[in-house]
Amino acid sequence: MEALTLLQKAPELKQPKGSPRQGHLLMPYSWGLVLSDITRNQFENAGLAKVLHAHRVICRDEMMEAVESERFENRLTGMFAQVFPCHLTNEQTDRARYHLFPEVRVNVAPSQFGLFGKHEAPIPSFLKVMDLQQEQLARSMGEGHRVIHGAAGSGKTMILGYRAAYLAHTSSKPILILCYNKSLVGRLKQVLSSSGLTNKVSVRNFHGWCWDLLKTSGGALPDKNMSPEEVKLFLERNTYEGVASGLIPKAQYAGVLIDEGHDFHPEWLKLVVTMLDPASNSLLVLYDDAQSIYRGQAGKGGMEFSFASVGIQAQGRTTILRLNYRNTLVVLSVARAFSLDLLSARDAREDNIPIVSPQSAGRRGALPELLHCETPWQERARHRRAPSRRTTSRPLTLGHGRHIPVFSPSPANRKNSDGC
Repeated sequence: MEALTLLQKAPELKQPKGSPRQGHLLMPYSWGLVLSDITRNQFENAGLAKVLHAHRVICRDEMMEAVESERFENRLTGMFAQVFPCHLTNEQTDRARYHLFPEVRVNVAPSQFGLFGKHEAPIPSFLKVMDLQQEQLARSMGEGHRVIHGAAGSGKTMILGYRAAYLAHTSSKPILILCYNKSLVGRLKQVLSSSGLTNKVSVRNFHGWCWDLLKTSGGALPDKNMSPEEVKLFLERNTYEGVASGLIPKAQYAGVLIDEGHDFHPEWLKLVVTMLDPASNSLLVLYDDAQSIYRGQAGKGGMEFSFASVGIQAQGRTTILRLNYRNTLVVLSVARAFSLDLLSARDAREDNIPIVSPQSAGRRGALPELLHCETPWQERARHRRAPSRRTTSRPLTLGHGRHIPVFSPSPANRKNSDGC
């Protein structure tokens, strides 16, 4: 069995030395078949028991919500040929999930795309997997409008990837992923390309998407002489007018998923809602008001609108993720101390936007080093000396002898950065 081979990769899941079953899995295992469209009576009347072991089959009427949990559990345990006492620790349970379900892995690399790593990462000593709340949310998210408030590093973007893949395989119309940050768009495109979803899933930043809509519908495009801000305003205004006049068709997408929703303006969200196919009406908004880095001073007090005011039906369909998996406990503690005055946790009505205070998932790591510098030039000098204190007296390089480049906005800064 392939699943058995996967689990046997982990020494932590094997019987210890000296035990009667040394080297074997420490938990019982078996196999079974789920027939989600056939009742037990249909199974028996069709004579399927002649080719399938009846005790290894679960039929539709045996896994409905009305079925008592004890009866369902007995059906599962009845599939095991051998049963022996077994109690898995939380870490061992995570080990099993790590091997059986690669999609719940959180990459050890400093990135937020752990679910989509192209190459299999080495098995770490401290496993990083989505917690059961995240996994259940990602797998069982229903139709309609959904909003996830999550602290930084809580796995929001990973859940978005789950949802995009699910919708792409179950919908005939295209799926749209919208972000604010262009670099996030580029990484998501790369990930979806390696997953073979680019034909069904489009990833754009908001203004790039407006450009696409206008170009496809024959609408006016910005002049080359416009400034970046003028281009954005032009795209927004013409897209709003194009949708209102019917030049740009509505209901183009089976599903829309918005990452970085905290940086979207109310008018943008209103526009997005009109692009949903009413037949599916699948909208997912990922939000963390503490990460509103593009709204400037105006965003410090939180958003001033409710989801209902922009057409998002979020009541009864919101989830809050508090565990931070991206940072170690000490890094998270230092970050919280620095941001306490600016980003204190703020509750809100379900239809509004709270600020979620992150909680540690328990990762351990080296203590961060805090350096106090009086001037920017002193800070640069500290950076130059830092590598020699941490490693060797040689300049820090990037492999193959390549030095780290230092970019500066003006010649004056470059002059003061000599030696970096």
